[in-house]
Amino acid sequence: MIKRNLGEYFSEKFTDVWKLLSDTNLFLSQAGVLERYDDELRNIRSGLQKSLKNPEAMKKVREEIVKLRSRLRYQGYDLSLSGQSLLFDGFRHDDAQGLGFKRLVVYITDAGLFWRTGSANHNTLAGELDRQLEDALFYEKNIPIKGRHYLWYLRQGKQLILSGADTELKEDYRTLKARGEANPLFFLSGLKMLR
Repeated sequence: MIKRNLGEYFSEKFTDVWKLLSDTNLFLSQAGVLERYDDELRNIRSGLQKSLKNPEAMKKVREEIVKLRSRLRYQGYDLSLSGQSLLFDGFRHDDAQGLGFKRLVVYITDAGLFWRTGSANHNTLAGELDRQLEDALFYEKNIPIKGRHYLWYLRQGKQLILSGADTELKEDYRTLKARGEANPLFFLSGLKMLR
C-alpha cells in the first residue's frame, strides 16, 4: 500500500474532479512527462465529459485519477509541488532582508539538497551546515558535494525566489540557475520546507 498523508487523502477526496485532473495534468507537464500519460489523461477527460450527470460514473473517474496520482507517488513524484515555480532573480545584498528575503546556504549532492537558513552571515551558516553534516557522518559516506551556494530566498505564494548573495560567485550562480531551470522539481522538492 502506498502511504499518503491525511491532507493529500482529504484533498483528493473532496477536490472537484476537474480541478484534480487539471492539477495532475499541470504536475505532469512540470515534471516533463506529460507525453507519457497523454492517452490515459485523454481517456479520463473523455470519461468525465460523458459522466457529467451520473454521480456513480463520476466517482469511478475520480478513482481513476486517484490511482494515477498514487502510481506517480510510488514512482517518487511529489504531487504537492503542482503549480509551484522556481524563479532565479539575480543577486542581492544585505538590504534584501528589508524586502523579506532570508539567508540560505545550499549544498547539492547526488543524495539530494542539504541546506541551512538563519540570521548569521552566509559563511557562518555554511560552517554550521558543515558541522551538521560531519555529525551525521555524511563525509565518511564519501558523498561528494557538487555545488555550494550562498543565496537569499523568498516565498511568494507558490513561487520560490532564489537570488545570489555577495558570497556567491557569479559562475556558481549561473550553474545553479541552469540546473534549476533544467530540473525545477528537484529544487522545489529539496527546498520544500523553506518558509
